[in-house]
Amino acid sequence: MTKIDDLSALLGRAIEKARTNKGISRYMLAKRLSTQQHRVTRIENGVSDMRLSSVMDIIDALDITPGELLDPVAERLREEFFQSAVMKDER
Repeated sequence: MTKIDDLSALLGRAIEKARTNKGISRYMLAKRLSTQQHRVTRIENGVSDMRLSSVMDIIDALDITPGELLDPVAERLREEFFQSAVMKDER
């Protein structure tokens, strides 16, 4: 898996978590985004890359702040970076 794939998967999981925390179905999120449900599924599964404008549209559709969606992603990236740095130091 490439780093972009990893990021897409992390972001997709964060979107799914935010959506379920709000009690919104994939179908309803798709309606709010004027797209099809399978597109939301692909995003949440990390299969579909997104533009920043699409991320912002999802944030608006979920009625959350950018931080609510992106802070957990950033934290996970920091953890992975730290683990990678530790592994390099141990070599």
